[in-house]
This record gives sequence, structure tokens and C-alpha cells, in this order.
Amino acid sequence: MQQLQVPQARQAGYRVHADIYSTILYTDDQLRRYFETVEKAPWYADTIFIVTGDHRLPEIPMDAHIDRYHVPLIVFSPLLKQPRRVRAVSSQLDVTPSLVALLSNTYGLQRPGHTAWLGTGLDMSGSFRNLHQLPLQQTKTSAPEFLAGPWWLHDGQLYELQDGMHLSPEDDAEVRDWAMQRLQRYQQANAGFMRRMALMPEDLTALVAYSAAPAAPHADTAPTVAGLSMASAEVVAKPDGVQLTAVFSSGDPRPSRLFVPLAIMFNAAGKEVQEVYGKVLQLPPGGSQQVQLQLQLPADCDGRCYVSVFPSDPDNGKAVGQGRYHLLVDAGTTVEEL
Repeated sequence: MQQLQVPQARQAGYRVHADIYSTILYTDDQLRRYFETVEKAPWYADTIFIVTGDHRLPEIPMDAHIDRYHVPLIVFSPLLKQPRRVRAVSSQLDVTPSLVALLSNTYGLQRPGHTAWLGTGLDMSGSFRNLHQLPLQQTKTSAPEFLAGPWWLHDGQLYELQDGMHLSPEDDAEVRDWAMQRLQRYQQANAGFMRRMALMPEDLTALVAYSAAPAAPHADTAPTVAGLSMASAEVVAKPDGVQLTAVFSSGDPRPSRLFVPLAIMFNAAGKEVQEVYGKVLQLPPGGSQQVQLQLQLPADCDGRCYVSVFPSDPDNGKAVGQGRYHLLVDAGTTVEEL
């Protein structure tokens, strides 16, 4: 931990799971040794490497159930011109369609004219979003959960998937029914496969050349929920503390519900160290308002803290709309959003 410059405040939490984190360090070290070895191979310069995992380590406590599926996807090749961080959501189901499209477009590989893929290709957007519709199954005996656009179904409950892979409960019967229909459509197709034991009809297996024609717009766009959201949020460390500037907006055709801007600060170990409330607000139809909140920078932040901000219920403090989460406050100089 000293070599990795882990802040002192976080070290105790890591020591509790020393056996688990030691396997992570071992894996990182083996990946380093692997790339040092293959770098000498003649095929290295023309190779694309995909590094990912199939689930998160459940032995380490999770903030939300969706964390189980939150894994990294690293695409590496000596042919890459520059590094890039992709914030859009994709899954392992999207890797093969993208690689086949690349080989077909660049090298003339003939590909199937029709496929049974559930993935639609990697989304390379630099901003957070999800355009995919896909099932996720925790175990081979559990019922699948479903992610469709910004909506997540878990045990029949509807959640909104927000930046930072956070879930916010939603109570919208129309959107829930829409997501349930997508899940049921997948289950019906899966049941059909189990009856026929064939993914594709035999007469649809012909190979075709790459076509650069633009894809038709997706007709199954996820519905949106009117309500409170945040157009932007920024935290800036200053000598006298932290200044949070957030813009709240309403998509309702009528005045919004009453809400309180709520900012919560966490230290690097994930412990809540501070809460700051703004005044009770109500936005006009389609309106927006900028809010500024001042936070202190406690000593146990050890030079680094995180801030989450969202519209909250004036009575119980629970989120009542879309927020921004895990905004990094670097007490040194700059601030960035993770």
C-alpha cells in the first residue's frame, strides 16, 4: 500500500480483505509479465487485446446490487493512436459484434448476414449513457435481471441507472411495464431456443460482405420519466473549503414537487463525513435553477474526498430525482468527475 500511495485513512479497510486484495495485486502483476513477454512476439504489433471480467468480487462489500456486474473492459493494441476513456455502458455481449465489424470493414472478412447476437456493439461515447438492452443473470439458476436504456429491473422493481453506476428507485408504472415487456420478449426468445435447440434457421446462415450503410434508428427507444434532474454539477476545492455549483431542472409540464438540494461528502474509505442542505425549492414547469453549496474539507479526507448531490425529499432526505454521484474533490489543485 505504501508503494501504491494508498491514503492512510483507507488502509484499514484494505487490511480487512488482505487475502482478496492480494489476489488482485497478483493478477495485475501477471498481466504485466504477460504483456512484457508477448511484446517480443512477431504478432504483437498487429494484435488487439481485450481484458475484462465476468463479475465483481462479492467478498468485498457492495454499495448496490448492480455493483456485482460492474467490471472493467480494457481494449489495448500497439495500433491505438491515443488513449481514451469510455464512460458509456457496454457488456461482453457487445465485444464480438464490434470486432467482427472491424475485421469485415478493414480486411474484407465475410460475416453472417443475420446473427443471434444479443449485443449490438461497443458504445464508444465519452459521456455516461446506456443504449443497450440486455439480460444479466447472477447465477445459472436465478431469474435474469434486465437493463434497457437507463432502466434497470431487479426483482420486479424499477430503478434508473445513473452516472457512476448508481441506482435510483423509480415508481413509474408505464416505464416499468415497458421494461418488463423487453424482459418477457427475451424470455420468450430464450424459451424458443430451448425448444428448437437452434439459434438460427439454416437458410439464414449465408455470409455477406461489409456494408457501410448507416443503421436504421432504433425504434425501441427507452421512455423517459419527467421529473427533477441535474443539468450539471461541479465541485471546486478552495482554501476555505469546497464550493459546489449545481443546476437542477424539471421536465414536468407543471410545477415540480418540493425538494431540497442535498450534498453528501465521503472520505476515500467511503465513510460519510458531512451533509449540507440547501433551501427548499420548487421549479416552474420546464424550469431550472442554479444552486451553490459550501462544504468544509474535513481532516479525515486525507487530501481527497467525494461529493454526491441530488434533489431530496424535505421530510426524509431520500433522492426524488436524478443526481450526480462520486464527484472527486482533490484538495490539491483540480477537480474531476469520476
